[in-house]
Amino acid sequence: MARQPDIAMIKEHDRSRGRALTMSETENRQSKDDASGGDTSGGDGGAGGQQRAGGKLLRRILIGVVAMLVVLVAAPAVYLQQAGGITGIIEAQFARQLAGSNQALSLTLGDTGVELRLPAMHLTVTASDVTISGADASLTVPEASAVFTPAGLLAQRPFELVFS
Repeated sequence: MARQPDIAMIKEHDRSRGRALTMSETENRQSKDDASGGDTSGGDGGAGGQQRAGGKLLRRILIGVVAMLVVLVAAPAVYLQQAGGITGIIEAQFARQLAGSNQALSLTLGDTGVELRLPAMHLTVTASDVTISGADASLTVPEASAVFTPAGLLAQRPFELVFS
C-alpha cells in the first residue's frame, strides 16, 4: 500500500522553492546591473522605495483629513441631537435671556430650519408658528427668521430679524 504524501510537507516544499526562485531572480538582476555599470539597488529600487514612502505619507495625511472632517461634521450633529435640535437650542436660549426679567414668558416654536448663504456666509434660521406666551397675553407669529453673520453668530446677535 502506497503512502499518501503529507499536505503540509508539500506546501512547505512549494514555499521554499518560491523563496529559492526569488533569491535567484534577485541575484540575476544584481549581476546584470553590475555588468552594465548600473546601481545595485535594482531597476526601480531607489525611486520605487521613495514613491512607496511618499504614498504611505500621503495615505496617512488623507486619512487624517478625512477623520478631521468626520469629527467636524459629527460633533455639531451630536450636539444638535442632545440639545433637542434647533428648536431646543432656540427655546433654551430664549428662556435663558428671559430668566433675568420679572415676567413669566414662554416660547413655543413649530418647524425650524437652517439655510447657509454663500459666498456671504450668512446663516439664516427660520421658524414657523412662533408663539410667545405671557401671563396675560399671547403673540403668534406665522414665520420668523434671523440672519447671522459669522461674527454675529459667535456673539449670538442676529444681523437681521424678519417677522412675517
